[in-house]
Amino acid sequence: MRAGTEREHVSLGARIDPVWRHAPSVLLRYRGLFVAVAVGGALLALAAAAYPLFLSATTSSLVRAAIERESITPFGAGLTYRFTNLPFEPTILAPGRVSGEPEEMDRAFARLAAGNDILGEPVRTILTPTVEVSTGDSAEDRDARLFAGTEVLEHVEILRGDGEGVWMPDLIADALGLHVGDTATLTDQRGPSAEVTVGGIYRAVYTVYTAPSDGYWLPWYDEFAIECPDCAPPPQPILASRAEVLRLSDELRHRDATFSWNAPVENADAVSLEQIQELDRYALDALERARDRSTPIGQALDCCENWFFLGRRTSLASSAGLVVTDARERIATVEGPTRVLEIAGLAVAVAVVAAAGAFSVRARRVEAAWLFARGSSAAVVGLKTALESALPVATGTVAGAVVAWVAMRAVGPDAPVSRPALLDAGFAAAAAALGAVVLLSIVAAIAYVRVVDPHGRRFARLARTVPWELALAAAAYVTLQRLREGGAFVVDADTGVRSPSLALVAFPFLFLGAFSTLAARLAAFAWGALRRAADRAGPAAYLATRRLAGGGALAILLVGAAGLCLGTFLHAQIVSNSLSTTVDAKAGIFVGSDVQGRIDYRTPIPESFELPTTRVVRLPAGVRLPEGRGLDLLTIDASSFGAAAYWNDAFADEPLGALLERLARPTDGRVPVIVAGADDLTVERLAIAVGEMRVDVIARTSAFPGMSSLNPLVIADGETLLETVDIPFDPLNNPTASTELWVRGGTDAALAALARLEFPPSSTITTAEVKDIPYISAAVDTFLVVNVLGLAAAALVFVGMLLYLNARQRSQIVAQALSSRMGMTQREQRRALVMELAAMLLWGFAVGAVLAVVAARFTVPLLDPIPTVPPDPILVLPLLVAAVAAVAIGTLAWLGATATERRSRRVDLGEVMRVAE
Repeated sequence: MRAGTEREHVSLGARIDPVWRHAPSVLLRYRGLFVAVAVGGALLALAAAAYPLFLSATTSSLVRAAIERESITPFGAGLTYRFTNLPFEPTILAPGRVSGEPEEMDRAFARLAAGNDILGEPVRTILTPTVEVSTGDSAEDRDARLFAGTEVLEHVEILRGDGEGVWMPDLIADALGLHVGDTATLTDQRGPSAEVTVGGIYRAVYTVYTAPSDGYWLPWYDEFAIECPDCAPPPQPILASRAEVLRLSDELRHRDATFSWNAPVENADAVSLEQIQELDRYALDALERARDRSTPIGQALDCCENWFFLGRRTSLASSAGLVVTDARERIATVEGPTRVLEIAGLAVAVAVVAAAGAFSVRARRVEAAWLFARGSSAAVVGLKTALESALPVATGTVAGAVVAWVAMRAVGPDAPVSRPALLDAGFAAAAAALGAVVLLSIVAAIAYVRVVDPHGRRFARLARTVPWELALAAAAYVTLQRLREGGAFVVDADTGVRSPSLALVAFPFLFLGAFSTLAARLAAFAWGALRRAADRAGPAAYLATRRLAGGGALAILLVGAAGLCLGTFLHAQIVSNSLSTTVDAKAGIFVGSDVQGRIDYRTPIPESFELPTTRVVRLPAGVRLPEGRGLDLLTIDASSFGAAAYWNDAFADEPLGALLERLARPTDGRVPVIVAGADDLTVERLAIAVGEMRVDVIARTSAFPGMSSLNPLVIADGETLLETVDIPFDPLNNPTASTELWVRGGTDAALAALARLEFPPSSTITTAEVKDIPYISAAVDTFLVVNVLGLAAAALVFVGMLLYLNARQRSQIVAQALSSRMGMTQREQRRALVMELAAMLLWGFAVGAVLAVVAARFTVPLLDPIPTVPPDPILVLPLLVAAVAAVAIGTLAWLGATATERRSRRVDLGEVMRVAE
């Protein structure tokens, strides 16, 4: 019985046509074609899966950036409940309403915080009413407030002490002469007092609001921050444990205190948009339940009321909604262009897969002719190709999905990817694999008709004569016109979001595709003309020229693909580098340096500062020409300006140091000045305040730090100006003037250093904040993605070379055999292949490089994210990258030629000649 089953099984297998039986694994015999199909499938899966992964990671990074914003922070994004002036004893708040116990509220809020996964452990804080701090050795006193908070000492700057007692702010300790171990007296406004021992001294809290912080003190901004630049700091907190604060409050006979509970976002680095949206919904639901007195949480928390006649109010709030809004606005600026990039990537990948399908027939012309002789239809060949390509496509799809994940982790945002995005990426990769198989079968069927059918071959020859690239050129022209008319950045009419124009991304692909193909056609004519010139050349050059001239459509496709792919890569490099350089320059010009802090004109300048810093005064329309036109004035300190200010040598014809040296040397009563942003402006006398000054223009620059508009800027040394101009008062001490400290160094270090000054700046701005404007960062992110796409496009040249070598392999083997019989060595054979491949690839590279520069000269001038701030967009050519790419292409040609020459030596020449057409 078993033997019969085996015979039946063998008989069934024998009845299956070998063409179909071996189809699933037949491409393993054609390694180059297998790799080409697999790479095509990988690129298609990569383009399909990368979009949801990149978008999710970008969204998570935007959520993290919004949470870490100084106005939100993890503490603000979390959940906060606050009861202002909560009575220590139960008190009637309104008819039928009695205040609750703090312990009961503590338990209720803990349950509330535990209801959301991204909220951390609650932070419990207490703030008492104002008390007077005094000592027996001083007649002065200072106002303060007792404060207790979870791990509060981890969120202040300790100056000295070990904590055996209360922690006193330096603002009070310095004023009263208190030291660690001293005793101070706290007195309530109604008379009771208590003694405390100073266990340590910390830097006063009001300084954290102008420096980088984790947001611990943000909920207390209304209590401890300075209200205005000239205002005195409000009463600062004296820090103690919760039990100590309650004990002292009892001694001071306080009737109430402000209690607050905060559940911050536990790990902002791992929060996705879906999670923060869920937190926003949870916070709104919690607010509704807390307002409902019939719910347990509503009974525990008196929310949300304002008993103004008692000075008491309650609130339950979260800034999660602001985080969601901020992230959505920013992702909207990235989503459109990134979708275009996905489509472009899919189009390139589809072209590779289609080329693989066409070459799979051309590389096996004998087999195609045999199938045609057997009467096989195009549909049968297409189905057979689908079976053959299933294995390499599946292999490539897995590899492409893995590469998409690795590439996104390596060069994309360092942020988590949500689970729905992972599922979307998986489905997209699977759909891409199915589409690749279908596309391969369709293209193979069409190529089969064009290769073996006489009518199909005639149609193919006719189709090659049609200059279809002119249609792409026309589309590129239309796109460029739309780009010029609409600008590089467009505003969505519905959302008001400003984002990079889709035409900005589409134009380069159309332009490069059109003219790369046109250049490939011209190269084919040039190689045909070289055939006669190479008749007397050496064997390698002679053979390479003959092959190039006879390459036909395959050579044109390889040259055109090389030009398109390498041009895309170089254009992406040019635009991303140019945009980044322009944004850096504009941010540096606007801020003046890395960090800018506004101070009062009368504020003394620090004698020593840990980072390079300089003082400037900006005065819009501070000077006037004789005809009345106002010019902006910037006075600087020439001795410190060079070390602290932002500078680019492209702004002036001579070094900054030479300009500053001349700026501090007046001649004949004239004030030396630099004029920025007005090459044709004649300046000899300028009106300033109620007087006049004669000026000597020592230099003109295209831009200068401190320019905030397109109005010309006059730069002078402040000390030189005041000493030279005879005016009865200081013209720079003007209400419209802005006195600033510019600091060069790391953003966090500079902000922290400014906050430690005796008189901290009233406001600060950094270059990082300027570059973080949503549509600016979106433009930079968009072209970073273009860089990745360009790199993938450059890798396609390798795929094109594989397809070309596989399609031409048999004719090359025959040519090598005949040339070997005539005395041509293996080294000359390899040299001929290197010359053939290098001529095509390097020509494509040269064409792509030229076209990339031309396209960039159209697009880069339009990339002005802040048009009111100079300089104009800066074109940056990636010369080093281009040189490395040229060397890599030469190496690629050598490797491909070597592999082909070695493979041809292992082929049975007799068998090849027997089946040759």
